[in-house]
Order: sequence, then structure tokens, then C-alpha cells
Amino acid sequence: MKQLKEGLYDQLVTRRVRELLDAREPPGLESWTEPIEEADCPDYLARHLIGQIKHLLRSLPSDDRKRRQLELANNLLASLQQPDLDLPEQDLVDPDGLLLRALYRGPARPVPPSAPLGTANLMMNAAGEPRLGFELERELASADSVYVIVSFIQWRGWQRLKNAFHNLAGRSVPVRVLTTTYIGATDFRAIEELAKLPNVELRISLDGRRRRLHAKAWLFGRENGFSSAYIGSANLSGPALEDGIEWTVKLSEAETPHVVNRFRSAFDTLWADAEFEVFNPRDEEQCRRVRRALEAAGKSPGQRDAAPVFFDLRPHPYQQATLDRLESERLDRGHFRNLVVAPTGTGKTLVSAFDYARQPYTGRRPRLLFLAHREELLRQARDRFRHVLRDESFADLLTGSDAPASYEHLFATIQSFRSRGVLESQGVDYWEYVVLDEAHHVPAESYRDTIAALRPRILLGLTATPERMDGKSILPWFDNRIADEMRLWHAVERQYLVPFDYYGVHDGTDLSGLSWSRGSYAISELEHAYLGNRRRANLVISQFQEVYGEWRQARAIGFCVSIEHARFMAQCFEQAGIPAAAITSESPQDQRVQASRLLRDREVNVLFTVDLFNEGVDIPEVDCVLFLRPTESSTVFLQQLGRGLRLDTGKTSCLVLDFIGNQRREFRFDQRFSALFGGTRQQVIREIETGITRLPGNCYFHLDKEAQKIILDNLKARLRAARARMTAELRALSNGLQRTPSLVEFLSETGYELDDVFTKNGGWYSLLEGAGLRPQDRSDEDQFLSSRFRFLLHIDSQRWLNRIPSLLKESSERSLDALPVMERRMVEMLTFRLLRSEARQPDGDWRGGLLRLRASLAASSEFEELCTALRDRVTWHEEETPIVEDCPLFLHRRYQRDEVLVGLGLPEKVGMREGRLWIERMNTEIFFVTLDKSEKSFSPSTRYDDFAVSPTRFHWQSQSTTSEDSPTGRR
Repeated sequence: MKQLKEGLYDQLVTRRVRELLDAREPPGLESWTEPIEEADCPDYLARHLIGQIKHLLRSLPSDDRKRRQLELANNLLASLQQPDLDLPEQDLVDPDGLLLRALYRGPARPVPPSAPLGTANLMMNAAGEPRLGFELERELASADSVYVIVSFIQWRGWQRLKNAFHNLAGRSVPVRVLTTTYIGATDFRAIEELAKLPNVELRISLDGRRRRLHAKAWLFGRENGFSSAYIGSANLSGPALEDGIEWTVKLSEAETPHVVNRFRSAFDTLWADAEFEVFNPRDEEQCRRVRRALEAAGKSPGQRDAAPVFFDLRPHPYQQATLDRLESERLDRGHFRNLVVAPTGTGKTLVSAFDYARQPYTGRRPRLLFLAHREELLRQARDRFRHVLRDESFADLLTGSDAPASYEHLFATIQSFRSRGVLESQGVDYWEYVVLDEAHHVPAESYRDTIAALRPRILLGLTATPERMDGKSILPWFDNRIADEMRLWHAVERQYLVPFDYYGVHDGTDLSGLSWSRGSYAISELEHAYLGNRRRANLVISQFQEVYGEWRQARAIGFCVSIEHARFMAQCFEQAGIPAAAITSESPQDQRVQASRLLRDREVNVLFTVDLFNEGVDIPEVDCVLFLRPTESSTVFLQQLGRGLRLDTGKTSCLVLDFIGNQRREFRFDQRFSALFGGTRQQVIREIETGITRLPGNCYFHLDKEAQKIILDNLKARLRAARARMTAELRALSNGLQRTPSLVEFLSETGYELDDVFTKNGGWYSLLEGAGLRPQDRSDEDQFLSSRFRFLLHIDSQRWLNRIPSLLKESSERSLDALPVMERRMVEMLTFRLLRSEARQPDGDWRGGLLRLRASLAASSEFEELCTALRDRVTWHEEETPIVEDCPLFLHRRYQRDEVLVGLGLPEKVGMREGRLWIERMNTEIFFVTLDKSEKSFSPSTRYDDFAVSPTRFHWQSQSTTSEDSPTGRR
């Protein structure tokens, strides 16, 4: 290595590299180095050793080179043995220098693929090279298991490999196949013939629109460690296997085991996905459904009938999460009036049906009322309920043309419900379970009095748009909270929404000097900054024209700061030759309807609006969103974005142009980007600095240089979370409320997190003291305990959060001794988290933490507020049964390692670093699994050792020294 070249590296710093870096060759270049992470160290060292050893072996004298190479290899291996360490014995090379090619029975030697099993290869169906079909046939002949994932399977492809698959059946080799009805390209008789083989299990997705499977890959498993993976562009079709221009990479388990392991894990996860149903060619009803799905998928968009609904009787994972949240709201918090917010098309009605189906059932289902404002919504909803309940006669309709035989289970339009006087005849508490579809209508006069009068045990509101154009909040009808809101990335990943292409553009405006009050800018000052700003308007126009491209095909909505701003932007676009209009709360209804039609027909290309969720601009065809004002609320930001993400025929994505100026430090970019792609504030910073890898689906994200700098400066300032700024916001909130806010109110109003409030420098009460909202009269003990509360912020066990505060009030030292084992261990867990590193804590005093809290009045009061805030963010109901008897540890909860050990009754084990613990007296094996083994955003060599295969299966890799026959391996 004579000289280092400028560019990116992934290079171990060796002696020679260090010399070049120290010599600053070439001059003028800066070097970026960082320590190797322990989890990645074996891969980097091995890669360097391979290169060095290969170079050394090739450099040996030509005289008797092969013998010298074998001797050198064995000498190197022997030198690796360390007498003082218990390391595996080195496997020396046989001096004859032979390659083992096969072990087989009988006289016929097996025929291997053309390319060696131990090396990678690129196959292109090129002249003079073996065809892909030929290689796959050879691989099938020697495989011990086969995984296949392709978008479609055609008859010619099946015929090409038919004999090979039948030979696999003769050897009883298991074959698993994943495919879809994508674009109707699969031949039904091909999958029928394949699935009839006794060793083949085929699973198929019937919804090719939402589950667009484009993967084409094969895995030929071999128990001897020489598995092969083929990953490329070829489906199971004649052209792909023979003469099509298909590029396929062949990988070897011997050479790239982490890639093959990743293949297995990803395949196993898809295999467990409920989207793929087992195909049984002998099930006539299922065959008819598959044929219909293939026929529907093969039609052009203009030909398609109303899309068939394919779902089973189990909720999707994201729907199950909503159901769990509703259960937690009712059982843990006592909230029985709940609002669910999710984009259109994500199955909100199904969620209500599943939720209703699991209500207590003692021979009679709870009396149900489902209210909507349109007949077609009611009929669809009743069909969903009937399907989930498996009762085709369930419920009656009440509409302008339908009269019910019974009111017990009623699906009614709000107009008919009111005009027929049903509430007066049946009584306000007749229905036990009430669903309000399109719940954002509730404040309207037609709904308001009726909903106010109803007294159901459970009220469930469903909406995609909780913000109304008239500014009236619907939250007071639902205990002033949203019970569950579907995450954007879930909707995009499941293709219930189209992907977005996000561009953040610096607009040159300076908003840092504008007034800020209770989480937002002063509207009048924002309007002044934008109104008449021709330079900014011209930038918006040029970016729209440049990034959209064929802008005459656009259907765009621009969100403005005020009515005058919307009119100004429409005027600027019109003057630039782009048809545009403004729709606001002042626009007459007929004008809104007309403008919506003009946008649909592309007679107008851009509508500018202020009203966030005016139903007149709820246009699925919208494919571009312009953010022309800073949107402080992440909820409002997502709701505005959602206006462009609705599915529509021929629509493949939505362009998002976000115009970003210099913001005040209080502006919450972290909430906005966490809502887009998830993660903590620190993770968001890392993603924006290095490139976004967490985006859902086919989304794209780009920030120009200035916008990136503004956002990163803002995020890093938020990360530091200056106490002075938090104190000022707390004081402003108190002035607005005319009282001291609670911790929950402060977090809700300002968007701060608990770990912003509770640090080593103090907690909630120190913040109140700084704002002058409580006297500075806390003792040293109060302040010490308060500084330790930061070690409790992960707690999400409802039992712990309910029981510990109650013990704090009722328990004396004597009554603690009489506690049941589980509650005693809860107290012990608290003590370890609060006092373990504190010298004043006596050894073995398991009650110490609780007793000291009880004696410190201010700390005790602050602790109760913390527990209330922690309870408020628990998202699902806790399991009834602990993991182990008398152990206060429950599934799907978060614990620190020391809490787990203390909860198991093993405080003496605190501090252990082993990943496995056998507890003989409990007949229990405990595994501590590190899922993120590297701090990098992605570490492929370690990522797939331990992972969740499905909600009920986990893949864990044992230590290399653990044999299958050892006591540990057998357990």
C-alpha cells in the first residue's frame, strides 16, 4: 500500500495504514477513524487475516509451492492456540492437500452445480455460461431443504423444474414456497401441481395490491453447512430460467454465512405472516378464491371491479395493537369513551368488530348501536361485523329505506336515528356498546345532542381526521385524549397508504424572533412573515415545477398560515401560469365542491387551504402536499401529510415539499421526524446526519444543505434540553392555566419526555422550584431520592405502578414484613433501582427504598406524580399470570437486568454479565439476549444471530462452546 486515496473506507487500521495516516499522505486530507465495536471485531480481523494470508501464500517461492503453502497454513493455525486460554482446538489442514467434494451412497456420484458450492457467483443467462434453470436443477438434486420466494409461478417454469421437484418428493425433502397473485401472472394449474406434492407447502398472498412481493430468491439448505442462496430478478417462469436477461447472485453459506442466515430469518418471518395463507389444492372453496384473486389482479385498473376484501378472522398485528391499547385504556385507566385515529382504508371498522366480539358474552351479545352518516358505510360495517362474528343474520339496518325488526343490534344513519325518535323510545342507556363512525362529526348539531344523551358502557369513536375545519375539538367527547393512533409507517408498510417522497427545502425566512406561546408561533406574526413575500413564493413555485416535473399532471394541496396567505399563494401561482385556487372556511359550500372537482379534473393543479380537515378537500387523487407554514404538532403534520397519502387508482406515490425557515429553539422537529420514521431524538439526529434508513416502504427523504443544518441544530439543542428553556415553558403554561400544572399536563402540552425532566441534576420538583411554582424547602434526602428517579423511567408494569404508591401510603415497617412474596420482591426491585449505589443503604435491607420514600414527604409526592405519568404512557393491558410463580415479572414489559434478577429472588446475582442463567430450584432457564449487538444503525454480520421469527417463535444462537449433548444444550 503506497498511498491512500481520498474516499470512503471500511478498513482496519494496520501498521502500514497508521504510517500513512501519521505521514499525512496525501497532504491536505483529514482522516476519520473510530474504535471497532466488540461485536464486529471478529469479522474485521478475519477479513484482514484472509487478505494477508492469501497474499503470503501466493508470495511463496514457486519451487514445491503447494507443500510450502500447506505447511505454512498449519503453522499459522498452530500458532493461534493460546495455552493460558480455553480456546477451541485448531483444525489443521491434511498434508495431502485434498478437497472433499461429496459424501454419497450407492454407485452413482452426485452431480454438483457448475459453480463451486463454496464461492459466490453472478449468473446472467449469458452466452457460454450455464442457464439459471440448469443450475437450479442441479441445486435441487442435492438439497436437504428448499425455500422459494417468487412473485409468480408460471406453467413453463414449473415444467422446466418439474422432474427435479418430483425427485425431491421421492427423497421427502421439505420444500416451502411463498408466492402471490401479483398482476395475475401466476398460472393456477402450476401452483396446483406444485402444491399437490406431499413434501411441498405453498403459501400465497391474495392481495397483490397491498402485499407487493417482488423478491425472487431460492435457498438450498444443506445440513453439512454448504447451503446456497440465489437472489436476483427471476421468477419461476420459462424465460427467467432459460433465455431472459436475468441477473442472479449465488451466495455460499461457507463464504457469507451471515447473508444466508439473514435469508433464513427473513423467509421465516414472512412464512409466519398471516398475509400468506396455506394453499390447499384440494380445498375447492379456496381454489375458487385464488382463481378470483388471480383474475382480478390481472385486470387493468380501468377494468377492475370493486376490490374484493380478503381477510381472515384474526386481526392484523397493527389492529391487534389497537385492540390491546383499548383494553388497557378500559381496564387500567378506567376510560370507556375512546377515540381511535387511523387513515382511511386501514380497517378501523374491523377493529371495532373485533373489539365488540371480545366483550363478555353470556348467551346474549351486548346491545350494539353503530352510527354513521351514509348508508354505504353502514352496509359495509354490518358486513364486517357479520364476518367477524360468523353470523350472517347479525344486526338490523335503520336508514331512509330500511326499517329494523329489532333495535338490539342496530346499524343506523344519524339522520334516521334522530327522525324516527329511536333514542326516546328505547332509552339513553339501552345500548351497551356504541360505535361512532367518522367521529369528527360529533360536534355538529346533527350529532351533538344525540351523543350527549347516550349512556353506553362503552363508546368507541373512529376517525381519520380528528381536527375539524371549524376548530371545534372532538376530544372532550372522548375523555380529552386519543386512545390509539395508527403509526404512519405501519400504514405505508402495509400499503394502506401510498409511499411519499419528502423534500425539505430551506426557504430563507427567519422565524427565530417571532413570539412563541404554548407550543406555537403567533399567527399574526407568521402571516406577516409570509404575506407579500414574493421571493419565498417564487421559490415555492420553482421547487414545485422542478421536483414534480410534469406539474400539469399534479393535484396538489398547499397548507397555509391564514386565509390571506392562501389567497396570496393562489394568486402567485396563477400569475406564474399554474392553475390554482384558495379554499378556506370563508368559501361557500358550492365553491368548495366546485374547486374539488376542478382539482380532480386537473383544471386546477393546486388548492391552497388553511382549514386542516375540510371535507371538501378530502380528495384521494391528491398526489402532492406543500407545507407552507411551520406545523408544530406532529399529529397535525401527519394529518396534513395524510391528505396526499390516500390510495387511488394509478397513484404510486405522493410528493411532499416542506419549506423550512430558521426556527425558534422551541420548535419540535424531533416530534415531526419521529412520527415519520420512528426512533429516539438521538436516533433521529444520527439518521439525518448519515442518511435515513428507517423510512417505511418505498419512501424517499431528502433535505437540502441549509435545511439539514437548521434541523440538526434544533435537534441537538433539544437533546441538551436546557433546564432554563423548560423552566420558561413551565412558567408560561402555569400562567395560561392560572394554576400549577401536573407533570402529565406539562408533558402533554410541551411535548417534552420524562427523560428531559428527570436527570441527574434533578426532577419534576426542581423544575417547579426553578419556575417559582413551589418553595425551595426540600431536604437533602428529598433531593437525593429525586435525583435517583431517572432510574425508574423505563417502568411500564401496571401492577408495580399501582401497588408501590399504595404501599407508600398504607405500610408501616411492620406491615411490610407481612407482604406476599410477589409484593415483597416489587419493593426490593424499587430499592435496588433507587439505592443500590448509595453508601447509606444497609446490605440486605430490601424495604429501604420504600421506607425512605415514605419518610421524605416531598420525594414521596414527586414519586406519585412520576408513577401517574408512567401509567399514562403504558399502551396495553398487563398479562394476568407472571412469567414465574411469585415473580413480579410479566410478558411484554420492560425491566433492567438487576430488576429481573431481584424479581426472581436472586439479588446475590446482581452484577452478573453472563447471557444465560440456569435456576435449578425453579426448573427455569433465563436468557439475556442482546438484540442490537452493534451501536451502528446496521451491522449485517451480527444482526441475525438472535431475532423474532414471529409473535410466538424466537431464534437464539447459543455460545460456540455449547454442544447439543451438553446439559445446557439438552435443556
